[in-house]
Amino acid sequence: MGHHGGRRHAGQGIKNGRLKPRVSRVLPLAAAAEAHRLPGDRQTIGKVLLSTAG
Repeated sequence: MGHHGGRRHAGQGIKNGRLKPRVSRVLPLAAAAEAHRLPGDRQTIGKVLLSTAG
């Protein structure tokens, strides 16, 4: 399968709902420094996303 095959498999799992990424926080782009700090400080369980919306 190799490296790229694993990504393809994960993408299919997300599309069909079998894999659900855990999102801990969504922060505005202006809070990028905080978003970078949170995982290092072990303040999250899951991904920290930056939003460019509103």
